[in-house]
Amino acid sequence: MAANKDPHTELRREKFRDYCEQKHWRKPDGGWLSTEIGEHFGRKSNQINNILTGHGSFGPSVANELALHAGLPPYYFEPTNTMTPTAYQLAKIFDSIAFPDDATRDAAFNAAAAALVRYMPQRPAR
Repeated sequence: MAANKDPHTELRREKFRDYCEQKHWRKPDGGWLSTEIGEHFGRKSNQINNILTGHGSFGPSVANELALHAGLPPYYFEPTNTMTPTAYQLAKIFDSIAFPDDATRDAAFNAAAAALVRYMPQRPAR
């Protein structure tokens, strides 16, 4: 019996390709700067090329290792992950604070959220 194919592999690859394009690692001929990408993610260029071209597996473990190595949020390349790198950094800062109790943590969270809301753009009137 054949193993079940991971339904998120192609979506994961697409997020990985999008990230690489945002970093300007796409050649004018449509190819990839696999060596530079490999250096960024701490992998060999042939492994990066396989991920980008759809050869081999690209499961959540490998994708997560690449994300963490590059300083991205855990599971950044998962199709269900909507946390931006900035949101992840804010969450890391908040989680690193040793609050004396839950009430203090909740009050600090509410104050931080209120401060962020002040900087949000105004929504147009409906």
